[in-house]
Amino acid sequence: MSKTDRSILLDRDGVITAVNPDGVKKPEEVLVLPFSAQAFYELAQYKVKPYVIVHEPLVGEGKMTEAELKAVHARLVEIVRQEFEEIDLGEFVTATLPDGPATPSAKIKAGLLRKLARDRGVNLAETYYIGDEESDMDAAQEVGCKFCLVRSGRGFRTVKRVAVTGKTPDLICRDLLSAVIKIYKGG
Repeated sequence: MSKTDRSILLDRDGVITAVNPDGVKKPEEVLVLPFSAQAFYELAQYKVKPYVIVHEPLVGEGKMTEAELKAVHARLVEIVRQEFEEIDLGEFVTATLPDGPATPSAKIKAGLLRKLARDRGVNLAETYYIGDEESDMDAAQEVGCKFCLVRSGRGFRTVKRVAVTGKTPDLICRDLLSAVIKIYKGG
């Protein structure tokens, strides 16, 4: 990891928050995974800007509104700040297109990453994207990001699947905190 790089890209569901099979539609459904708040604290110590990458097809499918999505993100911030008051969770970068054959999740996420690079000047080649699904890894590889697969969320299943397919993440870590420590501390 370059010492000049100060951005990190984080998938929300399965990395920061627990996966809900029906999707998280309301603030009261937000469940932050253990050690996620600590990971944001560590990122602040390393002066790293987090960008939370969210593909939320429920909005595009009419199963939740943009206002509900913003309320979910506000609740996530509130929960993390209960542990660390001054923590900056960075920006939420969202796409609300439905997932499907014409627009698979990996392509949507790659589009979000390209937009982030263009709009915020993030050097994707020097930046890690931390995710728990194969579509996260495919998006990272499509845009030239480094990728860390975490075993939280859907990650345990994904680790098994990518071993069969031959796809190789740059790192595999237990959870968000262990990934942050490994990337920035070399631990």
